[in-house]
Amino acid sequence: MILRNRLNAPIRLGLVFLAIGNLMHLFVHPSARFGQDALDGVTGFMLGISIGLMLLGLARGRRGLDRN
Repeated sequence: MILRNRLNAPIRLGLVFLAIGNLMHLFVHPSARFGQDALDGVTGFMLGISIGLMLLGLARGRRGLDRN
């Protein structure tokens, strides 16, 4: 597990949210317009959380505060 030793917890969690956010458009197909808007909102939220977590992980890694 090469990546396990190099990636800290917020980056790993961010990558999980990124994968979930991207896969939602492939597997969830709402029938109504409201459903599509809600799906876009949830996907945007997931992608925003993933970006924030990955930036947090990078900042912690640069400061040496990674406590894995």
